[in-house]
Parts: sequence; structure tokens; C-alpha cells
Amino acid sequence: MRRRALLATLGTALFAGCESKTTDRVAEPDDTATETYAGTTLSEPKPTPKPPESVSPESAERFVREYERATVYNQLLPGNPDESGGVEVDPGGCGGAKSIDVEEPTTRVLLTDDVGVYVASAISGHVQHVCPGSRSSSGTRNHNFVTHYVGPDRHVAIPYNFYQCAGPEEPYVSSRATENATLDTDDDGYREAAPLKIQLYDFHPDDPAVAVWLTHVGSGDRVLADTYSTDLLLTVVANLAVRTGTYRLVARLADGTSVTREFDAAGPSAPGWNGTCVYVTPQKDLRALVVEPEDGLGIPTSRCHESLARAETTTEE
Repeated sequence: MRRRALLATLGTALFAGCESKTTDRVAEPDDTATETYAGTTLSEPKPTPKPPESVSPESAERFVREYERATVYNQLLPGNPDESGGVEVDPGGCGGAKSIDVEEPTTRVLLTDDVGVYVASAISGHVQHVCPGSRSSSGTRNHNFVTHYVGPDRHVAIPYNFYQCAGPEEPYVSSRATENATLDTDDDGYREAAPLKIQLYDFHPDDPAVAVWLTHVGSGDRVLADTYSTDLLLTVVANLAVRTGTYRLVARLADGTSVTREFDAAGPSAPGWNGTCVYVTPQKDLRALVVEPEDGLGIPTSRCHESLARAETTTEE
């Protein structure tokens, strides 16, 4: 069916979300203005720190804070050749930066194992550009949720703004309406997300495939049995289930390495709906965890469910 073909395409599509973005704003020129900027423009990037040789939760968080501050600053620095996300600005003749202000990042340790530490971070920065006359231009850079692995002399950062989507055509539901979470519709009448989703994070350079099984513990129903490539560092498996209860997640690599995790998806605020994650570690091991929102840091809402819901309602049989 055409529906299946489209959904298969969507399953490997890339979506750049708004979790990390730069916005430039330019005021209308004032022909009568003659003032020019006589101050100093910023041109030197900040040095990026190296991962600590001895890793602890404290040293990992300290490194991540320094890394994110330097990275956001350099991304806001106009014309910086060392940053692929660097801001190129020439709206109405605007050029260099008068000032770059980077806030203190928020960080928290998500997981510690016998090799490294996984840290989440969020940060925002702002740049004011140099413009002729009375023009003005500014930009912002937001890193709303980045997951870092920090190990001895090793660092991998995975932002939640570039991912591949996967998921079934229909979420798993109970025949009893009272056992299902409520699904709202948007202004266009499209069904909103089924609450349950799983994030697959790949911190290993070989991009191993991950087989995933998901079972509703109370009924014994198999919700998911599929294998996912990790060509991108983040895969969001969305539209999984509406039925409330406890779920058992099993993930396995081709060499037999596996991990099992049970998590709660009972009340509407249960973190298991949105925060369940599987990590493929740099050592090619597996970890499973549920990331609970805390101190303003939590798994963002992906855009995968929007595409899956719209594909279901608009694609021909």
C-alpha cells in the first residue's frame, strides 16, 4: 500500500526541530541616521575544552558546562570557520559582533557507569551585530536538550534537534476506553501524539542496529518487535501505545548484548511516556533509563508523531 511506503520513508526522514536555532532580526533603515559603530568587534573563538582524564560526575558536569559555553559562543560568532553552525550575517550590510552573551548552562547527570558519565545540558546565547546607521541585527542560539557522554579523553554530544523517525501506523490500545490515555486533536482535526515513545541514542562509532521489543506487562501483549538502524545518532520511535500500565522494554544488539527495563506509563504525567531511552554506549554495551523532567531539563517533544499522524490521515490506500 502507498501508506506503508510513505511511512517507511518517514521512518528514515530527518527532521530539524526548533530546539536549537539561530534567529536574526534586522530593523528597517533610517535614511537620516549617520552614526557608525566605533567600538571593537569580536573575532576570536573561545577554545573548546578537552574531556577530563579522570572522570567523575562532578568533573563531567564541569566539562559539559565549559564545552557548551564555548560551543554556543563560537556558533554565534559571525564567520567563524570552526563551527559548521556558525552564523553568517549580512542583512543590510550588518557584519561582526558587538557583543555575545552566553547564559550559564543548566546540567544534570543522567547516568553513571563504570566507564563514563552521561550528562544533559541546556543553554542559550545572544549576539548583537554591528550594522550601519540605525539598522540593528541580533541572533540567538538555543541548545534546549543535549545529551553528552563524557569518558576518559572521550566526548560525544547528541542534540535533540536532528533525528530519524520511526513508529507503527497505529498505536497499541486497550479495548476498554478507561484503560487508554486521552488523545487530543489539533486545530486541523489531526490526531495528536500517542503518548508513548522511545529514544535510541547511538554513542558508538560503528552505528550498530538495535532490536527492540516492547510488552505491556499487565496483558502480556506484544506492542513492538522491530530492528532499527542507528545511521543517525538519535532515533525516535513514536506512536507506540495509548494504553496505560507498566511496560517491559528489551533491546538487543547483533552480538547478543541486551538490556531490559520496566517502566511506568500510568498517569498522564508519568515520565515513561516521553522519557524512555536506550543508549548504545561507546563500548558497544546497552543502557536503558527513564529521563524524568527536572530543573528545566527533560526530553523534548519530537515532531515524529505529527508526521505519522498526518501520513495516516492523508495517504491513500
